[in-house]
Amino acid sequence: MRKLLVGIVTMLVIFSVSSSFISRESDARGNFKFPLKWKIWNFHPTIFKLILNKIFKKYEIANRHKITTKTNLTSTSNGKIITVDDEGDGNFTSIQDAVDNASIGDTILIYSGTYHEEVKINKTLLIIGVDRELGSGNDIGYPVIDGEKELETAIEISKKARGISIEGLKITGYTGRGIDCSADEGVFRNLYIENCVHPWQMFVANAIWLGGDNCIVENCVFYANEGGVFDGRNSKGNIIRNCEFRSTSEFGLDIKGTNERIENNRFIDDRSIMIREGTASCIVLENTFDNSRYSAVYVYGKSDGTRISGNKIRGGKVGIHLQMYNEPSDITVEENHISSTLDAGIYLKDVNASVIIRNNVISECKTGIEFGSYSDEGFNNRNIQIYGNTILGCKEGISLKGCEGISIFENMIKKNDIGITCSVRTRCNNIYHNNFIDNGLSAYDFSGSNKWNKKYPEGGNYWSDYSGRDEDGDGIGDKPYKIPTSGIDEYPFMEAYGWENLPPSAPMIIGPSSGRIGVYYTYNFSSEDPESGGVYYYIDWGDGSYIEWEGPFPSGKVVRFSHKWDRQATYTIRAKARDEHGKESKWSTLKVSVPYVAEKAKPTAVAEVSRSKITRDDSIVTFISEKSHDNDEDGKEIKWIRWDFDGDGKWDTGSRITNYWIRFRGNERIAVDLSYLFDDNNDGHVNSLASHQKSVSSKTYFAKLEVKDDEGDTDIDYVSITVVYS
Repeated sequence: MRKLLVGIVTMLVIFSVSSSFISRESDARGNFKFPLKWKIWNFHPTIFKLILNKIFKKYEIANRHKITTKTNLTSTSNGKIITVDDEGDGNFTSIQDAVDNASIGDTILIYSGTYHEEVKINKTLLIIGVDRELGSGNDIGYPVIDGEKELETAIEISKKARGISIEGLKITGYTGRGIDCSADEGVFRNLYIENCVHPWQMFVANAIWLGGDNCIVENCVFYANEGGVFDGRNSKGNIIRNCEFRSTSEFGLDIKGTNERIENNRFIDDRSIMIREGTASCIVLENTFDNSRYSAVYVYGKSDGTRISGNKIRGGKVGIHLQMYNEPSDITVEENHISSTLDAGIYLKDVNASVIIRNNVISECKTGIEFGSYSDEGFNNRNIQIYGNTILGCKEGISLKGCEGISIFENMIKKNDIGITCSVRTRCNNIYHNNFIDNGLSAYDFSGSNKWNKKYPEGGNYWSDYSGRDEDGDGIGDKPYKIPTSGIDEYPFMEAYGWENLPPSAPMIIGPSSGRIGVYYTYNFSSEDPESGGVYYYIDWGDGSYIEWEGPFPSGKVVRFSHKWDRQATYTIRAKARDEHGKESKWSTLKVSVPYVAEKAKPTAVAEVSRSKITRDDSIVTFISEKSHDNDEDGKEIKWIRWDFDGDGKWDTGSRITNYWIRFRGNERIAVDLSYLFDDNNDGHVNSLASHQKSVSSKTYFAKLEVKDDEGDTDIDYVSITVVYS
């Protein structure tokens, strides 16, 4: 009462100062009338009207059913049970009185009736609405807490009420919030909250305002409120599920938190879900949206870990709207069904983020997936993958604008007026392995800098209007598919989903290109399967003999087969690979020339040194075998050699080495460093293999060289070197 008197006095002072602006007439209900409606920043007279009326009205409503006595309370092991009935059959007629007289852990049962009050709770309670009368009276249905469009908040819960539970109530006609909860772990279920509307449009009245963590809102109905559930204090772990949001003028759900979960709700004729910048790991799962007034789901700004999955969206302007303003973000949009939107099924604007759009079904929309940008310059949409989607019956399947480096693959784009459009402001986008079927026009590419295929045999896209042929039977058209106005698919598939079973690569054949009659030669074959499955080989040796589908071998593994030819000719080895699904590669070939057998001839060893006389000052000599040669007609070179540097009968080197050098170090000591020059690339690079030292005298040594050809025949040559110490 004291607060009321202070408020009245204060307002009377303001009223007297402003009396020149206020008419002293009143209506039949005693409300003040004002002749003009001024803007609020010009001292709006309506403010005085609302404040004065609210003071008296709020006092009247809040005390209309207040009682001064209470009846006996029932106690249980879990606390007292307190009853509230508006007709006096319970412990209290006022919910607030019941709360004030309750202790932590008590249960308050509110029976059918109408309660005009604002309830403040600062303790953990279980509050349950009962849909019947307690005693006399004829009220039916769940109890109604009615603000009569004058009271501000129906139930205000402080942080002290951790774990509070409220269920089975109808809340209507409040100008602020139906429930204002700052407590953690609150549970709100089976509530019906309607007509929470603020009289001034600069404020938004919400059905439920969540400021705590790990709260649950479930099985509730929100109707004709300005805002539904607002979660705006960076809360964590809140769950909103199995609720219905209908005809909300602002957002049904307004989210800014971490690990929030929104699932199995229904949104009808409202603005649905807003996910604000700073939200993280929010899951929007298996909700239903009908005729959303703008977007069913609107993600605004950075929102790492957000997943929008399994939702059904019908009608409205836009299904899912992502707007990042170039903020990096990790978002997945998957397995949603979107239909009949006036604009885009999925709309992305300035999204430079790690976004995945996959396995969605989008039908009968103006545009299936559309990209846009605030700027008419630059490429603001990047780092996006679009795959596995079905886009059906839209005016335009996919529309790219301001896009760079976007990957679009494995989508079904069918029966749209236009399959896909790449505007002038697109570049380096990868569009491959898509099915373009029965579209009015399959694609436009006004840029010419987008890539419509991968390398052969991974291929490009399937185009149902492609008229080319496949003469080699590899499943890829022999001629490119031309895309108006400047695009081209180099490797169009002949069948839908042709990339799901790509053929292996044509085998590589490595081996000798010439040989002798009756001699077996070994050839290496290798092929890679795009699906990394097993590979079989078919090899035609060119002489009527063949190996028929040997395998399977691991993809990419080198496989060796040997063959000999029995007469002189030039033969063509042909090989192809086949995968485990029967898809065959193209042929690979290698020509082999087989001459007559020549009379066997021994090789010739030629031993040389870089200098034949060495003094203390000339410390290095190189042993040379490069002039050694094979005398057979097959043109083979010497492959095996070994040296005995000092003629002591012991071989000082191994085989397959060409040149060596020897260094003198100190009086009567020789260090033999075994080194060689690579024959393969002739780069002159010398690698040290080993070191051998021997005490020697000043005399002449006879180094011995032995060579051997590939037939096993050998030859020996000697060369002298004189060591002189002066």
